[in-house]
This record gives sequence, structure tokens and C-alpha cells, in this order.
Amino acid sequence: MYAAPLTAAELAGEWDLIESDEPHDSYPVSIEFRDDGSYLVPMDDGVFRLWQSGDYEIVGGEEIRIQTADDAMLSYRCRLTDDVLSFTDVNGFKFSYRRRS
Repeated sequence: MYAAPLTAAELAGEWDLIESDEPHDSYPVSIEFRDDGSYLVPMDDGVFRLWQSGDYEIVGGEEIRIQTADDAMLSYRCRLTDDVLSFTDVNGFKFSYRRRS
């Protein structure tokens, strides 16, 4: 089944991590995506996070590229269902965020 591409307007907002099977806690506990193609991560607990703040690019379908702490652009499968934003990384690890109300 074809998924309509996610838009920056749909992605924009503040999100809180609700589940993750990624074993190293690499992804932030909260994140703000902006509709200008950037994202911000608040400093939380001093733990290194793969995403710290940078740019993102919606490639199409369910693919998004996100700039990492070392400036690499990594691809993820991404799906928005209601207020839950779910990601799958290249290793198959899944993690999800809920839109902050």
C-alpha cells in the first residue's frame, strides 16, 4: 500500500519519545521539528544522542533523512499515524514519538 509523503507541516511540532527498541538510547527523549527543515533537541541528561540538532529532508513516501551529531545525513523509514511518529533505522530498530499537546 502506498503511503502519502509526510510533509514538513505535518512533522512540525514538539514530540516526546514513547517507545524504543534501540539498545543504546541513541535517540533523544524529546525533539522539535520545524517546518523549515530543521530540528532542535533540548539538552536533557548529558547523554550523547545521535540526533542533537540539525536539518532534515523528507525524501518521499516514508523516507526521511536526518542530520546526525557528526553531520552525516542518515535515512529512516518514517510514518505518522494520528499523533504518533514512528521511525525505523537502517538496522531495523524502531522508536516512536507522540506529539506534545
